[in-house]
Amino acid sequence: MAAEWPEDAIVEPNQGQVETPLAPAPTRPRDLWSLRDLLLFVIFTVAAMVGANLLALGGYALLRSLLDWKTASHRLYDNTFFLVALQTLFHGLVFAYIFLLVVVNYRQPFWEALRWRPLSPRAAWNSLAGGVLLALVVVAFPPILPHAQDYPLQRLFTSPQAAYVIGGFAIFVAPFMEELIFRGVLFRF
Repeated sequence: MAAEWPEDAIVEPNQGQVETPLAPAPTRPRDLWSLRDLLLFVIFTVAAMVGANLLALGGYALLRSLLDWKTASHRLYDNTFFLVALQTLFHGLVFAYIFLLVVVNYRQPFWEALRWRPLSPRAAWNSLAGGVLLALVVVAFPPILPHAQDYPLQRLFTSPQAAYVIGGFAIFVAPFMEELIFRGVLFRF
């Protein structure tokens, strides 16, 4: 219901209203990833692959006698636990590089700079349903596909413990790092 004013009343603009100063516009994180950053990321990733191998082999050599491990050094790349540890070490080095680049070099909050949005309940449900559907498809397809005698990945499932370690890595570490590298770095570039 509109307020009624007498016809002869003069209403001054903004009379009786308190002017509120405009709030500053929210600052959006500056775009990251110049061509130089991408080149340095690629160089660091290659160096991290070599470094992770050297660190893992050195760590194994140090711990081998202390923990009485029996695996010979030349057989380590057939050992599921060593490979998962090596891959986790590599991903840790890459994560540290990206984190330091954003926080130290660009002086921005890490999660805000990546611009990741929280997962909505609907998206979470769709992802879960999609995963279940994909698992059912994977179970249904082997009878249709030609039978292979030996898959390289199959050699890593040497025990139930190895299967759990690979499963844990595949659920918790690999997807996070894939999203960080692709959506956080490469797609942003």
